Amino acid sequence: MDVSKWLRKSALIGLGIVSVTKSKAEKLAKELIKQGKVSEKEGRKLAQQIVKETRKQSARVQKVVDKELKKALKKRR
Repeated sequence: MDVSKWLRKSALIGLGIVSVTKSKAEKLAKELIKQGKVSEKEGRKLAQQIVKETRKQSARVQKVVDKELKKALKKRR
């Protein structure tokens, strides 16, 4: 696979993970609010925290992927 295509797919996967997580986090927060387990404000904060942590983890994974890709490219030369 072409390196540029691989990088593009990698970036899109990362964005997809964050997008899905945001949707799931918001759904979870709404459910907790509906059940009366958290206030609306707490629910929004919880969803934001989940998304923030997911972005951090996604960035960490991306760094590892980038590092390994660079290693692989050096070996090809």
